Amino acid sequence: MKKVLIIIALMLSASSLFAQKWERSNIGYGAQMNGISCNDKGTFIVNTKYSIYLSKDFGESWQYHKEIIDQYSKTIADENNDLYYIYYSNFYKEVGDSLVFIDSCSNKAGLKYYFGRIYLGGVGVYSSKSEKLATMPNFTELLKTKNNDLLLFGDSVRISLDSGITWRAIKENKLLFNTVEIDELNNLYFGYNTGSIQKSTDTAKTFVASGLSLSRVNCIKDIGNGELLAATTKGLMKSTDRGDTWKDTILPDTKIKHIVYSNGILI
Repeated sequence: MKKVLIIIALMLSASSLFAQKWERSNIGYGAQMNGISCNDKGTFIVNTKYSIYLSKDFGESWQYHKEIIDQYSKTIADENNDLYYIYYSNFYKEVGDSLVFIDSCSNKAGLKYYFGRIYLGGVGVYSSKSEKLATMPNFTELLKTKNNDLLLFGDSVRISLDSGITWRAIKENKLLFNTVEIDELNNLYFGYNTGSIQKSTDTAKTFVASGLSLSRVNCIKDIGNGELLAATTKGLMKSTDRGDTWKDTILPDTKIKHIVYSNGILI
């Protein structure tokens, strides 16, 4: 069964990365993928430059969903599988076949979903009924800690203890990185253009270099039990010791831009 969309691949078990056979699907092949997201209900969303593809069965099958001609578009699904869009500097909720306007935003605003709330960078925190609960800073990444606090990375590093209603700065300067991930022990992993990954065990106060040294690191994903994946321009790398050392997977030497992981399914 083929489970690869565009330049991304799906495996049934992340723990068997070194033994899996990879196959390419023709679904959406040749399109430029701008982003991918997922929720815990089995919905995966891929944004391309011209359209959106959906899978509602953890990647078993994919369907063309909607034409969205915007290279900066972003889409997320909430726990009810309702879809929210950033599209031409506006924020929308999909209702039936229509997009219902919620607010204006930057076309590069961050967009995340946690705790039944939608987080729109530089604009606000919204309920599932599209009610604005609070304003919030813009972010390049927003992560949930093991204590269910939120860490925001933008012009500074901030933390929220009340699901995004209020924020407190814990590091005033902006951190420059391509990607950042958090594991179940609240360790942070930062990936850079240089191909290096740095680890912080004290909420970005100090950093230790990991054993990875390749070209650009595009994405890091925690898959549990001390295991991490790093998507690079030279392929997919895996660590089984919380980032201390890294090994090649059997995925061919190719540029990987995005990876997502949900309920044991990796794309």
